Amino acid sequence: PLAVSLEQVDRLVAVAEQTGRLLHVGTTTRHEPQHLAVRERLGQLGEPVAVRGTMAMPEVCKWYGRPEVFGSFFALGNFHFADQVADWLGPPVWVSGSLWQQQTGSELSAVSASMFFGYDGGASGHISYTMGLPAQRDFCQFELIGTDSRFTWRDQVLTHHRPDGSAEVIPLVDDDPSLRDTEHFIRELLGEQPPPPPAKAAVTTRLCLLAEQSARSGHVMMPV
Repeated sequence: PLAVSLEQVDRLVAVAEQTGRLLHVGTTTRHEPQHLAVRERLGQLGEPVAVRGTMAMPEVCKWYGRPEVFGSFFALGNFHFADQVADWLGPPVWVSGSLWQQQTGSELSAVSASMFFGYDGGASGHISYTMGLPAQRDFCQFELIGTDSRFTWRDQVLTHHRPDGSAEVIPLVDDDPSLRDTEHFIRELLGEQPPPPPAKAAVTTRLCLLAEQSARSGHVMMPV
């Protein structure tokens, strides 16, 4: 996320628009092989119906709950899934959030945070992360469901499932998404490709911060 509050997002976007400066967010997930493979095959999905993503870490990060050090982990933990969905399907029209935390002494010992969102056509999504629950192993997975097929990413394997019951494991090229994102940024700086408008670059950060605001205020549905 490029900011720790919605107010900061608005200020950054305004400054970028007024000065003509480049606003580039580290959207490394958009350059991951599994993300690109799904995007190339979106035409085989049919109408989007639902998307789910979840990440788990058995332990709580030591700096969790210290926004002065690292900003909002709610936004950070959900950012890359939210950015994947925004890249595949565009931004949703509403978002809400849920946050559960367990305290042991002065430290947070377990966390579960979720984002829920929806589109005008009725498609919906749920992304989440958990930390500090030892029964869960470390993993990251997603599922994108459409009217004609679905894609799953589990145990580092991307699979395309079809209505007839067949399933294709999609081969992926080993690549460095951080390097690709950096190259993308350099091309924007050199004027070799147009950068996204500042407001568009800030969409995913805004989504995540709106969801956190919802989670901390009774799961209110927030318009995007």
